[in-house]
Amino acid sequence: MPAKARPWKRLGMPPPKSEASGGELSLKDFEVYSGIEVPEKWLVVRLDGWGFHGLTHTLKFKRPFDKFLAQCVSAAAEVLFLPFNPVFAYCFSDEINLVFPRVAGFRRVEKIDSVFAALSSTTFLLQLRKKFRNVPAVGFDCRCIPLEKVALVHDYLYWRQAECFRNHNNAYAQHLLKKKDKLSSRSAAKKLAGIKAPALFKLCKQRHRGACLLLE
Repeated sequence: MPAKARPWKRLGMPPPKSEASGGELSLKDFEVYSGIEVPEKWLVVRLDGWGFHGLTHTLKFKRPFDKFLAQCVSAAAEVLFLPFNPVFAYCFSDEINLVFPRVAGFRRVEKIDSVFAALSSTTFLLQLRKKFRNVPAVGFDCRCIPLEKVALVHDYLYWRQAECFRNHNNAYAQHLLKKKDKLSSRSAAKKLAGIKAPALFKLCKQRHRGACLLLE
């Protein structure tokens, strides 16, 4: 069978590093992966929660913020420190950001994504089961963000902190609308769509005297 029939080539993927031979088509040719290697420079590995919306509803976590859930996310980040030695971790909501000058041990994107997601998801699930018997399917996906210099790392972390602040404000404002105005989750989200931070502050101050201390 001609080489042009190989699945990775039909899908527009680069040839696999170890399977890109000119021989006959074999089952190895159906293993589609990018073969991308991360440069030996600054790298952020970001893990994002999967299934967290259903998890918080099913296990009835405290709203708008739950300390035990935050501790579980922190544990999922900590388990990656000993084997891989990142220099820094930044966590918020269902997100974990790990900063590396370079990742030792392996460089291929698929390996980093799969191993990091597996270890963090397993640890997170085990932490949840210390308190809950029936935990729904939940875990983390993973991606690599290669950065050329440390200045870009600063920019990246500033961006994620801004996202954290925005999420925090929206979550607290939505909580107050549901609690004080008796709105549904959908109605509260619709009312907050497109509202900037100053308007959020004003809305929260109108409904709860102490809210401004949490938002500022």
